[in-house]
Parts: sequence; C-alpha cells; structure tokens
Amino acid sequence: MRGLRNNQEGALSITALWMLAILALLAMELSKNVMLALRMDAYAVHENQATWLAKSGVFQAISVLQKDALQDTLGWDGLHDAWADNPALFRHVTLGSGFFQVAYAADADAFGKDNFYGIEDENRKINLNLAPPKILARLPGMTSAKLAALLDWIDADDKVRENGAEDGYYMKLPSPYHCKNAKLDDLGELTQVRGFSADDVRLLSSIATVHSDGSVNINTAAPQSQHLEHLRRRGVDVYAAVAVHR
Repeated sequence: MRGLRNNQEGALSITALWMLAILALLAMELSKNVMLALRMDAYAVHENQATWLAKSGVFQAISVLQKDALQDTLGWDGLHDAWADNPALFRHVTLGSGFFQVAYAADADAFGKDNFYGIEDENRKINLNLAPPKILARLPGMTSAKLAALLDWIDADDKVRENGAEDGYYMKLPSPYHCKNAKLDDLGELTQVRGFSADDVRLLSSIATVHSDGSVNINTAAPQSQHLEHLRRRGVDVYAAVAVHR
C-alpha cells in the first residue's frame, strides 16, 4: 500500500509540474499577445497623429494660397509670395507632440540654400505634355530615342516616329501593355515609356512637370534652368527678370 501511495503521489507531482509548465507557456503567450496589442495600439495612435499632421500642412497651404489670392495686387507670382518661401508659416510648425513642415528642394547654386519652406510653383518647370520637342530635347538625360518614345506615348495616334515606340514595342514586352497615346498623368508614368527609368524621373523631378498650364514662370524658376537658358538664347533677359522679382 505504501508503494502504491508513493506512486500516486509521484504521479500527482508530475501532473502538477506539467500543469504549471502549461500555465507558464499560456502566460507567456498571453503576455506576448498583450504586448503586441499594446504595440499595435501605439502604432495606430502614431499613424493617426501623422495623418492629421500631414493634413494640417495641407490645410495651412490652402489657407495661405487663399489669402494670397485675395490680397495679391501685383498680378504675378514670385518667390516673394508668402506661399513660396515662408519658414514662419511652413517650417517645423508644432502641433501637440508633433510638427509638420511644407518644403521643397532649392537649387543651392542658384538660390544660396537647399530648401524653400512653402509651396512649389509647378509653372517653374517644363511641362512634358505641352513643351515643344526642341525644349524637351534639351532636358538632362534626354536622347533622340527617349524623346521619340515620349512623343509617341503622349500623342493620339498609332504612327511610330523614327526611333519611337508604339504598341508594336510595348505589346511584345514580357508583361505587355498598350502605348497610352495620351498625356502623362504624373511624372512617375515616365517609367512606362521605353528608355526611361526611375533615375530619369529623379533627374527630371526638379525641372519637369505634367501639372502646369505649359507656360514657364521665370519669377520662380532657377536662373540657370534649361528652359530659361532657351529663352535667353532667343533674346529674353531672363536673368534680370528673375533677379528683379525674387
């Protein structure tokens, strides 16, 4: 009987140890789940905060543009405008525990600083959809083959230019697609045009756009930019104009 009792007690001890081990594992798993839930909640709070900070930057920009439209008496836009470069309104604006800023890169050689704090004028750039081929041909990294492919991409017909590309090229790719035969919707779309890469997009991003009316605002463009140089060669004193209105 004593041996049987000892065996039973030993079995109970082993069972108790297993139960403790299982409970410990469950507690560890529960702790991990709780920590994960807390971390996810923190991420959600930070994401929500970042979203509203970004929206605040947009609202600030809209407000400044609306005020400028009401008060502008000059009839032209330049870097003197509050929306173009105003650190007091757009640089490290604190809201609660965060901040927002609205900025874009500046040409340090032309303007003596790396950033403008404000809204970038898209009319300071060349519009890839509207600029004449002679202007497009002078853009950095542009070749005759790239230019022909770009013009074929944005025109409305299926005729292939010399060195160009239409459906005959794009539909034979490993992942085929049609030539758009319409204007670019954004600069990133260039990567779909034969010959253009993401590096080309980065290279052109500071001087090219698809979101302007096609004119070039010499008051906000960098003095040595390609399109101003083209105007200068046609007899326009663009450097003086930029210097006066900056």
